[in-house]
Amino acid sequence: MTVLLRASLLIDGHGDDPIPNPLIEIEDGVIRSVSSGKPPESSDLKLVDLGEVTIVPGLIDAHVHLSLSCEKDARDIFLAASDEELLTKARA
Repeated sequence: MTVLLRASLLIDGHGDDPIPNPLIEIEDGVIRSVSSGKPPESSDLKLVDLGEVTIVPGLIDAHVHLSLSCEKDARDIFLAASDEELLTKARA
């Protein structure tokens, strides 16, 4: 099945102008095309209207704490550590 995503704006990160009213065609999990305008009327397409959003590919999970852990007392360990200890842990 082909899915067509519709939004209000797309910024592709390549320095080109933003694309208004983008249509992103996805087939079998692969982006097949990016265009702009009205979606075609086709029963073979599943249209997903994302509303008034801006699509910015690649900005996913960009927030990482390199010196925190999942330990139960991670906050206390973090606050007790010196800057050098935290830097060493982040480099590991």
